[in-house]
Amino acid sequence: MKKCLLVLVGVLLLTGCGAKEQVMNCTRSLDQNGAKMNFDYKVTYKGNEVISLEALETVEADETYLNTLKETASNLYETYNDLEYYDGSIEVKDGKLTSTLKVNYSKIDQDKLFEKDSANKAYFKDGKASLDAFKQVYAQMGFTCE
Repeated sequence: MKKCLLVLVGVLLLTGCGAKEQVMNCTRSLDQNGAKMNFDYKVTYKGNEVISLEALETVEADETYLNTLKETASNLYETYNDLEYYDGSIEVKDGKLTSTLKVNYSKIDQDKLFEKDSANKAYFKDGKASLDAFKQVYAQMGFTCE
C-alpha cells in the first residue's frame, strides 16, 4: 500500500505540476519631439507559450499631437474590434494619452488575428504564441524585459 501511495504521489508531482505561469515585464521610456512616452508590457507565459499580454502605453504631449495619436491608435484597434480576446482602449485626458491592450493568446483565433495583420505571425512558433518570439521582437524595439 505504501509503495502504491509513493508511486501515486510521484506521478502527481511529475505530471500535475508542470510549468507554472510566470510573468515577464517589458518596459521602454523615451522623450521624442517634446513627447514623453512610457510603455509597460506584462507578458504571462507558461514554458515558452505566451498566455496573455497586458500593455499600458502613456504619452504626455500637446493636445494636437495626442489627438493625432489617438486617431491613429483608434483606427488600429478598430481593425481588431470583432476579434474576441483582443481588447484595446484609448483615452486622452489632461495632456496625457493612455492606451491599454489585453490579448488572450491562449484563446484567440490565430487565423483571424493573422488576417487582420500578417505581422502578428512574428509572435508565433509552431502554432502557439512564443515567449522567445516576443523577446526577440521586443528587443528589436528597444524594450528591456525582466
